[in-house]
Amino acid sequence: MHVTIPDIFTFFRMICAVVLPFLTPLSPAFLIIYAVSGVSDMLDGYLARKLGQSSAWGAKLDSAADLLLYTIALSLLIPIMRAILPGWFWWLVGVALLLRLACYFLSAVKFHRFASEHSLLNKLTSILIFPAPFFMRMNFFVWYAILVCLVSCCAAIQELGIHLRRPTTGTEGEEE
Repeated sequence: MHVTIPDIFTFFRMICAVVLPFLTPLSPAFLIIYAVSGVSDMLDGYLARKLGQSSAWGAKLDSAADLLLYTIALSLLIPIMRAILPGWFWWLVGVALLLRLACYFLSAVKFHRFASEHSLLNKLTSILIFPAPFFMRMNFFVWYAILVCLVSCCAAIQELGIHLRRPTTGTEGEEE
């Protein structure tokens, strides 16, 4: 295994994620480390393409780093969001999660592996989710959270349609 420059940025994001639980959520230090992790996420993909260092292992490492970062960040931020967001909002979150799980289940059954589409709606969902901690103290956060959830639902519905239409052999989507 050869460690590339993009892989170093991905490892750095993982380190940032592990540091977050030691910081007060939404504190300046928390938001700086969170922001730095986001910049590293943008840079690793950009550098992988620019330097011709894309690899299947790097793509899996990137997905693992994203999962680690978002799992830790969400575990720290959900208690704050529960105090801010109305009760019915969590039903919308549940619908979004069920749709996303349906995508993963369908890809596992149909393609015998994890497949996630890099559609424009999925990318938009990621772009909208990332700045959420910076907006949590803003008056418009409830509306912002609703928008993110609705876009996420649309992205999952779109992905379900893609998985349903795609033949079982060929070029199924792959997490990058």
